[in-house]
Amino acid sequence: MRVSVKNKLSSHIRFNIVQQNITTGRMKVIYIVFVLLMIFVSSVGLKAQGTSSAKELSSVQKRLYDKAIDYGRMANQKRAIDILRIIAKENPDNIDVNYNLGLCYVNVSGNPDSAIYFLKRTVQLDTQPWTDDNVDLHIALNRAYQQKYDYQSALAELDLIGINNKSGYNAAVLKRERDICQNAKVLMMNPVKLEVTNLGDSINSEYDDYRPVLSSTGNEMIFTSRRYDVGKTVRFDDGQYEESAYYVRFKDGRWSAPTRIENLFVSKTKGQEAVTCIANEDRELYIYRDGAIYMSTRENVDSEWGIATKLPEPINGYGEVRYVCVSNDGQQMFFSSNSEGGFGGYDLYHSYRLPNGNWGVPVNMGPSINTDYDEDAPVLHPNSNILYFSSQGHNTMGGYDIFYTIQNPDSTYEAVKNIGYPINTPDDDIYFVPSPMADVAYYSSLRWDDNADNRTSRGYDIYKVVYDEPELDKLAVISGVVLVDPGVTPRISTKLSNEETGRYQPNSKGRFVLIVEAGYDYDLHVTCGDLDSLFVVHTAKTESFSKMGKPIDMGTINLRTNNFMLSPFAVVNDTESVPQDLNIAEGKKESVVRTEQQQGRTSCDGFTVQVLSLNKVLEAERLVGIGIDELKEEKVGDWYVYTYGIYSSYREAQDCLAQIISETPYKDAIVIRTTRYKKQE
Repeated sequence: MRVSVKNKLSSHIRFNIVQQNITTGRMKVIYIVFVLLMIFVSSVGLKAQGTSSAKELSSVQKRLYDKAIDYGRMANQKRAIDILRIIAKENPDNIDVNYNLGLCYVNVSGNPDSAIYFLKRTVQLDTQPWTDDNVDLHIALNRAYQQKYDYQSALAELDLIGINNKSGYNAAVLKRERDICQNAKVLMMNPVKLEVTNLGDSINSEYDDYRPVLSSTGNEMIFTSRRYDVGKTVRFDDGQYEESAYYVRFKDGRWSAPTRIENLFVSKTKGQEAVTCIANEDRELYIYRDGAIYMSTRENVDSEWGIATKLPEPINGYGEVRYVCVSNDGQQMFFSSNSEGGFGGYDLYHSYRLPNGNWGVPVNMGPSINTDYDEDAPVLHPNSNILYFSSQGHNTMGGYDIFYTIQNPDSTYEAVKNIGYPINTPDDDIYFVPSPMADVAYYSSLRWDDNADNRTSRGYDIYKVVYDEPELDKLAVISGVVLVDPGVTPRISTKLSNEETGRYQPNSKGRFVLIVEAGYDYDLHVTCGDLDSLFVVHTAKTESFSKMGKPIDMGTINLRTNNFMLSPFAVVNDTESVPQDLNIAEGKKESVVRTEQQQGRTSCDGFTVQVLSLNKVLEAERLVGIGIDELKEEKVGDWYVYTYGIYSSYREAQDCLAQIISETPYKDAIVIRTTRYKKQE
């Protein structure tokens, strides 16, 4: 049976009690490979000549010692450590006190040096013949060395067990520990070029902070925290408070102060309210509660989240469903569940949306992804074919590691890969969320963190990952609004090399957000009845949103039957994501797509290069490097549009664009196709 902890939050990760007998097969291995699940006992089976055990403590110290053991069993290692250290000062040779202090430090994952000190002290005090308790002691010491990245010493502890463990006690655990050490050595020999940074006290607290989820533009984050806050009255045995969702927004180069999202539920339950996903153009928020998934909605990004409702079967009802992810197009759902009939414990499941809008019967993702250990936190990359998840299996270097796999068009999956060190550590690393910028991601970790402050038990923090060279293709974000006559539904599609790459339907307000692979030129079609707008969007890898934080803002596309003009097509030049009101900020350089107003049959006039547009006239001489004789200035609405040349072929226009980008300061220039539209009869 699975280990349980009193008042443990189901969406939480840490455990502190061991099941020494390892079960494999249809039940997952109970041994959790990061947190050492040793039993905190009142007296261990280690003995030493001339030393004392817990039985020899004074009556007052014995009561304190028993209280510390209770705290350890309740995952409140900080309180246990505080008490045991007081006792240890007066009883430095007490083998039980040293041993349990060492176990506490291993479990908090915040001070491996202290764990090593007290566990080695226990080894020194123990002079009696080898027993199974010695195996537990040296496994704990092995784990402490792993936390310090000292794998030579960790393997030496396992070798020592191999020599002395005549009974074969905990053989499966020992093999797993050796595999973890070897995995870590291989991963650390080939580190990924990136920087991992703790988001600091502006986001993280002295309590657990985890499960970051991002909006489609990456400028909103909602995360889960067990911090103290006004109105939180329930404090659990582990010393932390109930889970709550917190909201932050990225603006002016920094995250705002966290604000608790309240009133997601009519009635509060004791402790569980963990976010899992933002979907459907940032209007749906999925939340874990009481072993099930709920969904809250809002009208737009400026609205408040509404009361959450429980998802119907077949998603809920598959055991405890504790994390879901919905794809960018809303057609796929991935979730983790301990449903019966799988590989045991928590597996990953996959469901497709049916034509009637309901979710289809979930399918277990199979043994290539699910293992004998827990899998959790599936997240589909915005380009819809890279699935990230966390697992205690595969080639983990300890606890939960983050892995990824590629989803093929036939719904099969490529081989699972470890995302690498230093994202993964000997500690739990989980809830990895890529942002629209492919070189930036966020996740939660229990790592031993030199960047964090020196608290005894830091717990889970949220970290930012910035890749030097992203392994995955960069993305571009295109956003805008389509205005149409009432009762008419506009549609948007993108094509690359004459192959359709996506279909999109704006929301009720006409707003749309497209996410495409950067570095290519897309044909973007906006259709509404017989009206058809066609133009080319250029997304350069070196200038795209993925690198520079520049979402391409289409502004407002007006497809009303009495107006065939597209309003300005802009590239936002500041580092914040798409403005919420989608208006073009005054004073910024813009690039404009325009169309000619002409009745009759649709025709293509050719291609030109839009250099920029401004809200005031610019002296042509200031456009250094642009041939003045081929530069055109045209007023479109309130904007002055500057275009260069006109070409009969797209290739010629592209060559011109490349020259302008490389030789002038105007890096936001784009190729556009001028199009006339057939008027609706």
